[in-house]
Amino acid sequence: MSLSTAQLGRAAIVDVVKSVERLNRKAMEDYDNLEFDSAKQTLLGAIARLRETGNDETPTAARLHLSLGILYFTAEKDRNRAINQFVEALKA
Repeated sequence: MSLSTAQLGRAAIVDVVKSVERLNRKAMEDYDNLEFDSAKQTLLGAIARLRETGNDETPTAARLHLSLGILYFTAEKDRNRAINQFVEALKA
């Protein structure tokens, strides 16, 4: 069930975005520490959270998709998934 922007309120949206940005930083720290599974799960969770709140077409969402694309390309050697994430980043 997706909550609309109106239902959440401006302050709640700001909180969601800030929390997701922190998750992106944590995921990239995990990536830097070669903890790829943790980074991937954090990014997927953050993307899901933005999607649930209707904020999946924002600059923050684009950054998450970019980070996940980098992870797929470099850590998992999965070019197709990486490209899909880069396309999602452009859409956002």
